[in-house]
Amino acid sequence: AMTRTPPLGTNFPLFYVTGVLPFQVFTTVGNKISSALRYSRPLLEFPSVTVVDALAARFVLNFIIECSVFLILAYLIIHFYDLRVIVNVPMAAEAMVLAGMLALGIGTFNSVLFVAFPVYEMVYGVLTRPLMLISGVLFLVDEMPTVMKDWLLWNPVAHPIALMRGAFYPGADIAFDSPFYVFMVSLVAFTVGLV
Repeated sequence: AMTRTPPLGTNFPLFYVTGVLPFQVFTTVGNKISSALRYSRPLLEFPSVTVVDALAARFVLNFIIECSVFLILAYLIIHFYDLRVIVNVPMAAEAMVLAGMLALGIGTFNSVLFVAFPVYEMVYGVLTRPLMLISGVLFLVDEMPTVMKDWLLWNPVAHPIALMRGAFYPGADIAFDSPFYVFMVSLVAFTVGLV
């Protein structure tokens, strides 16, 4: 029933990709950065390799991979279904950068806590399980009742997803989107993680 009539447009695969891949940038890149200190422990024995080097390397590699996957899938869906889509490329790029910044910030914060408190890794995994549902991947945040929408907007992951939808669907209502909020959450998490 959901695939017949997506909330935006007429093609469910495109609707799904524009939601799930920015979400994947956050989760996949964030998880890779979170495990960077544990993964790169032998490299950190060298005096010239710093913690920032390990975090940056994991970020750059995984962010480029996720962006490449998004470009390939979006291109294939648009051409396979012969869709007439005018993509706002700067807005789509901004959405991916915001998702990447959020992944870097939360991942850096978590990389320290995962090493310091192993229990936190399990708690974080449990707490973020419903994140896909409350981030607007399968539904639109702006179509939720006002009480729920007000709470969902505190979720920084929902903002890059909404921005990506706005890039592919010009009629999408993304008035609630706040890149500044995502930037500040990312910056605070990144700074606390580095400190």
